[in-house]
Amino acid sequence: MSRLVLNKGAAPSSPAANKAALYYDSVAPGVGATVKPVIIDESGNKLVLGGLGIQDYRLIRVTHIFTGTTTFTPSNGARALFVECIGGGGAGGGAALCSTQVSIGAGGGGGAYSAKWITGTLKASYQCAVGAGGTAGVAGAAGNAGGDTLFDSPSVCTAKGGAGGAVMAAGTTPIGLAGTPGGASASGVGDVKCDGCAGNGGVRLSTTSGAAGNGGAGFPTGGNGLGAVVAGVGTAALSHGGGGGGSMATAAAQVGGVGFAGLIRIWEFA
Repeated sequence: MSRLVLNKGAAPSSPAANKAALYYDSVAPGVGATVKPVIIDESGNKLVLGGLGIQDYRLIRVTHIFTGTTTFTPSNGARALFVECIGGGGAGGGAALCSTQVSIGAGGGGGAYSAKWITGTLKASYQCAVGAGGTAGVAGAAGNAGGDTLFDSPSVCTAKGGAGGAVMAAGTTPIGLAGTPGGASASGVGDVKCDGCAGNGGVRLSTTSGAAGNGGAGFPTGGNGLGAVVAGVGTAALSHGGGGGGSMATAAAQVGGVGFAGLIRIWEFA
């Protein structure tokens, strides 16, 4: 096996007519330039290999972290990271004990989204914590909030978890129940921050009927829990950051549908 080794240095003199020289330029052309292989022709025109005279990046790996707390170690040669975080989805609201009445719960809020571009000297490792999905409260109680998702310590990218769904007191008259906030972008950390999707409220229609709220949509395909339209528990969320569905009761109290854990996605560039 053979290989070509180029020494770093200044541009050579222009070669003879109809010739070109390949060299490793220590001052490649362009604002903010770094060392790059360059070809120079007889007229002094320079072609920077790769077509760019400034520092560029290439994607080398994408890592997903789905649950829990762990350590992320950048790949050898990585020079930049693009980090995306989704907070955990909140659980849906339960439904209260009833007797010839109806109680419903609101859907849990979806987890927020945050993203961060990290350049410069990367750390040897980063602490990661994915927010858990909100767990159901006790029967007849509000759902629990989803956990926050954090990258690094102190965190440089934080996505807040969604709130848990509320419970409408048992009754007989038609009335609506307010929806549930998703994770708040204002409380997150990052270059880009978005609120989580709100969980739907619900409505009581009569002494025997109503509809509980759907959970806030998760990532990437919705995956929110569905609210109950007959007595029972709302469904669990199905994708990252989704809120659980609210529940409905016409007799026994119910717990709400659980939320789905968040997510960390890390794009590495060399």
